[in-house]
Amino acid sequence: MESVQKGDVVATHNGWRKVLKAQCTGRKKLMEIQLANGMAVECTADHRVMCYDRSGKVYWKAVSELTKNDFVCTLKPLTCFVNDQAEMTPSASMHPVKSTVQRSQFFTKYNHRVFGPEELTLDEDLGYVTGELIGDGCIRNDRSMEICFGNNSDHLPVVRSMLDAKMPGQWKEIKSSNNVSLKIDSVMVRRHFENFGVMQRKSPFKRTPAGIFASPPAVIKAYLRGLFDSDGTIIINTGRNKTNARIRLGSSSLHLLRETQLLLNDFGIKSSILFNRPCGKPVGKDPRYRSKHDSYVLSIIGFESFQRFAQEIGFLDPAKAAKLEDFKSMNKTKPCNSRGIFLIPHPNKPELIDERRIGKHLPFAVIAFKNIKESEEDDVYDLEVEGTHLFSANGILVHNSMFGFACNETPELMPMPIMLAHKLAQRLAEIRKNSIIPYLRPDGKTQVSVEYDSKGKPKRIDTIVVSTQHDDGIKHDKIKADVIEHVIKPICRKLIDDKTKIFVNPTGIFVRGGPYADSGLTGRKIIVDTYGGVGRHGGGCFSGKDPSKVDRSATYAARYAAKNVVAAGLAEKCEIQLAYAIGVAEPVSIYIDTFGTNKIPEDKIAALVKKHFPFKPAEIISYLNLRRPIYRKTAAYGHFGRDDPDFTWERTDKAGLLKHEAGLK
Repeated sequence: MESVQKGDVVATHNGWRKVLKAQCTGRKKLMEIQLANGMAVECTADHRVMCYDRSGKVYWKAVSELTKNDFVCTLKPLTCFVNDQAEMTPSASMHPVKSTVQRSQFFTKYNHRVFGPEELTLDEDLGYVTGELIGDGCIRNDRSMEICFGNNSDHLPVVRSMLDAKMPGQWKEIKSSNNVSLKIDSVMVRRHFENFGVMQRKSPFKRTPAGIFASPPAVIKAYLRGLFDSDGTIIINTGRNKTNARIRLGSSSLHLLRETQLLLNDFGIKSSILFNRPCGKPVGKDPRYRSKHDSYVLSIIGFESFQRFAQEIGFLDPAKAAKLEDFKSMNKTKPCNSRGIFLIPHPNKPELIDERRIGKHLPFAVIAFKNIKESEEDDVYDLEVEGTHLFSANGILVHNSMFGFACNETPELMPMPIMLAHKLAQRLAEIRKNSIIPYLRPDGKTQVSVEYDSKGKPKRIDTIVVSTQHDDGIKHDKIKADVIEHVIKPICRKLIDDKTKIFVNPTGIFVRGGPYADSGLTGRKIIVDTYGGVGRHGGGCFSGKDPSKVDRSATYAARYAAKNVVAAGLAEKCEIQLAYAIGVAEPVSIYIDTFGTNKIPEDKIAALVKKHFPFKPAEIISYLNLRRPIYRKTAAYGHFGRDDPDFTWERTDKAGLLKHEAGLK
């Protein structure tokens, strides 16, 4: 993620889309989702993933709330390369990766000439060689590299011809009693492959080179062919009809297999990853040889995937290629399956599977959720993707959803802590502008902590923090007394008691303020703009975006609906989550959570919300009149809980209608 930049492209369920914004939002604790087919992705606990149930409903669910009854949506095979090449920009894998290495930067001990080309292109031949290197190659501590073929060296002459065409006479054939290999000793060639992303790593830490991900489809196919030639196997059953076969790729690197799974998926080849052998278990029949690491295996699933593997990838190794051709010839008329969909079992009769209903119309594949585990803390990134808020992370469809929230803690139907903090900030500016406290300066910060009772109702204010810029030479005791008297008491008097802790300029002198003292934006801005962390947030910022972006307009619409639900008395708290997909005007999901405070069933609330509120982007803009020059007012004191008539999403004009149709008095 750290390498993704504005202008790059990412995979979505409707093909490649350009990244409009990519930024780090800080370090957070991560969790790893694992699916039944071996796919995995790391994300924060509150991040949403697309799910699908047996009734055909698409919904979004937080990672921390996933259970084994959930089915997670993933990229459908053929989503990326095969059907979408025409849409990809030149920066998105349409041109081969090139490497340039200057000969003049290298010197030998005796000043001999350094051999190797100064330019190499990662074309199909070198893509295949890269696959062989990753699968069964060796990059040593010195400058040498070696490709091992074992006793299966029938295709070695073809590989050598590929290498000799690029680096004439530099790869040497090395033979031993049980192995044949090709070896090169060139610092320049080593540097070229490092530029392609081929690094010196031990087996458990091998990864797909970055240059492969940035290559055209033909090069990726060649890479996969080399990888399966080196470490792959094909087994045909010995039965009369030869209708069953397995193509497998073994490795001690789980990361490598997961990346390979994604690449195969791009060519319509579905696969699953399974744990194969624990560390220390004998390898083969000889107990003297034991595995040094845990081992995993990637298996290609289904007859159609075998067909696509034969068509798109295949083998260069003659023995493996012959087995694959034999299997194809014996099964020419075998029917195809569900085009890469992992089927959802019937809820009552597992043997009944309506394959066509589940698979054909969906723009994504559906995989059973397996488990979730905590991961390490790491940097977290926010992506804004052109035309959609839905994109793929390691093949799993994730989303930055839009949320609207309301509760009855304040007359503005906002959480009390953020509402009081906004009012304190407004009061601070008011007394400065009216010279009630003449020595105050523009910069300031406010924070309020509220204690709640056992029923979740605000009970008292526990802590108030006000920091305000001031003229030089003003004593701290005077500032504190004036701020308490003229700022804090007029706003918070009713909820303050003897135990309330009040801090005014707790860090001391605050003379230097504004961007001169502290510049830059943090993730706190989107929290201050919304609900102070009480309601959830999808991660998209508002400021600087026009209302055509659903990050802004749909969040306003969700707040409008949630506020009317609470104003109508249908619930004491209401959070509405909206999710959109490219090319679909209606939200793909509308999820309502009332946190157990609902007075009527949540599904009835959802039906009323869908009936009476606009959620299509164009309808939102028109209904809330969002194309007016009103957004300067939103720069301070939050976007919600305001009584300004320009804040049309703060109206409660539909509360009476909702209350009537809900049957409440």
